[in-house]
Amino acid sequence: MDKNKKWFSATMVLVLMVVASYAVFQWQRQIRQDTENVCQICWRPVHSSMLTMGEVNGEEKRFCCPACALTTAQQTGRPVHLTRLTDLNINQPLDPKTAILVRGSDVNLDMHSQPLVDQEKRPVPVHFDRCTPSILAFRTREEAQTFQRDHGGELLQITDLKPHLVAP
Repeated sequence: MDKNKKWFSATMVLVLMVVASYAVFQWQRQIRQDTENVCQICWRPVHSSMLTMGEVNGEEKRFCCPACALTTAQQTGRPVHLTRLTDLNINQPLDPKTAILVRGSDVNLDMHSQPLVDQEKRPVPVHFDRCTPSILAFRTREEAQTFQRDHGGELLQITDLKPHLVAP
């Protein structure tokens, strides 16, 4: 009987270890999935049409938008080397060197969906948001101008944002 108890105990320990390992694996997998869909700087969700990739101090970073990358460069005092922008219209990767940008339009996908309110439910004024004014990327000047006519803003190229944002 003593031998059966030892086998049962050993089997239970093994089963618990397998279950615990599986739980840890699933937890780490969920964390990886969650961090793949958020900005590595401000932790906002990354919209597929705004994904921006760049190098900061030699390390590849995912940004929620080009404006977040610009603010990062301004705050750190070091340029962000953009490696990818995303076309707002078709969600396709863009070479930062050829993209046409619209800064300061009335479209900002990174704004909070709910207004911030204080304890008395009064609106809290926003004094700083690292993702404003918005910077949106387009494949062609014509697409950017069409968007600009409807939503305002100014047309730029990546060279207009030097020394903060550069394209290798």
